[in-house]
Amino acid sequence: MEAQVVALFSYEDFIGEITGVVHEVRVQDYYRVRANGSAEWTDYYVELSAERVYPPFGIYVRRFRVGGNPVFDEDRHARNAENARKAVEALRQDLERRRFGVRPGVFVAAKEADVLAAPPWHFEQDEQKLPVLVLDLE
Repeated sequence: MEAQVVALFSYEDFIGEITGVVHEVRVQDYYRVRANGSAEWTDYYVELSAERVYPPFGIYVRRFRVGGNPVFDEDRHARNAENARKAVEALRQDLERRRFGVRPGVFVAAKEADVLAAPPWHFEQDEQKLPVLVLDLE
């Protein structure tokens, strides 16, 4: 039987779905470059995914957008990459605290579930008006 991809809309829903049925979570940051009018734009994401390996089979996915910037904006690019790494580390620590194993990577099938929702963090601006990730995790 083929695994079903389940995209969840919040971190709490993701945790609720995998608790007791999954032992390992993949956490990965990445970016995608896309056309945005006449310029190219870079979007940064952090993705959580976990696979249930016994019936009912499923891949659970939670994708967060961390930020975005025009490709030519090197300062914003560096800050968004830093914020994505910070988010990965915070999620890794939270998942390990909840006794999940954590590994890097994403499930290729998870790319089909293109669902975004509010992440467990918000942004504030530093003195250069660049976004700084601030965690809202307990």
